[in-house]
Amino acid sequence: MSMYKTATLDEVGRILIPREVREALHLEEGEKVDLFVNDDGSITLMKAEEED
Repeated sequence: MSMYKTATLDEVGRILIPREVREALHLEEGEKVDLFVNDDGSITLMKAEEED
């Protein structure tokens, strides 16, 4: 699956994840995500693994 969406940073640094991305990742309110900063300056966002 490939998708390109643009998001805007708010005044305190928050990013609203577009609905289409949340739906594709099956993200719901309160769930955690992992962010990885790649060597090329891109960011990878993944649904976090559930903790036991």
